[in-house]
Amino acid sequence: MAPIRQPLVPTSWGVNIRLNDEESLWNDFARCRKNSMNWPRAWREAIQQEKRAALSPEVRKALDIPLDEIKDDETYMRHLEGQANTRVGERDVAARAPAHNV
Repeated sequence: MAPIRQPLVPTSWGVNIRLNDEESLWNDFARCRKNSMNWPRAWREAIQQEKRAALSPEVRKALDIPLDEIKDDETYMRHLEGQANTRVGERDVAARAPAHNV
């Protein structure tokens, strides 16, 4: 006898899930995250350079100054803004990855 399949339940984030599917979803997430850590470092660096190029010249200049050498609040805030805007996350890398790697 075939196992009984639970009906799909729509969620607020647009993904349909089955009841009691949380564990398998977390396992899939962990697998994808582990795979993304194995992707070439060059991909992450290229994405970061593209994000850096999109910043204003003032923010790029502030990023070049080490945080402990910054003396004024305006440069400090620009430095933090630059760090936040050049951070490369898993979604950024996954958007570049070939579909068969995910």
